[in-house]
Amino acid sequence: MSRLDRLDIDCDDAFTARGVARAHSRDCRRGAAMKSHVVRLTCCVCGSRCQGRQWWNRDAGYGLCGPCAHWLTAVHRTPAAEMVDLYGHDGRHYFLKSTEVET
Repeated sequence: MSRLDRLDIDCDDAFTARGVARAHSRDCRRGAAMKSHVVRLTCCVCGSRCQGRQWWNRDAGYGLCGPCAHWLTAVHRTPAAEMVDLYGHDGRHYFLKSTEVET
């Protein structure tokens, strides 16, 4: 077990003041992501405002908006594994259910 795996840090607290990731543990990538709150983000593709959950592999404050997610999957045909690696999980980090989105 590596030093990073032993750290018990929530995803929201996984960044230092300099923005450097302190932990990339399995917990951060799986369960803790669902505990995080829906927040306002800036789309990393088009720059529009959107709502979603922060993904550990994306700069703080950036996510993916619905139109860009649709374009990446339907038009550009980005593989599902690459979408998860870059943007998070469909329905958890982008394409949220309407009951989760703040008005």
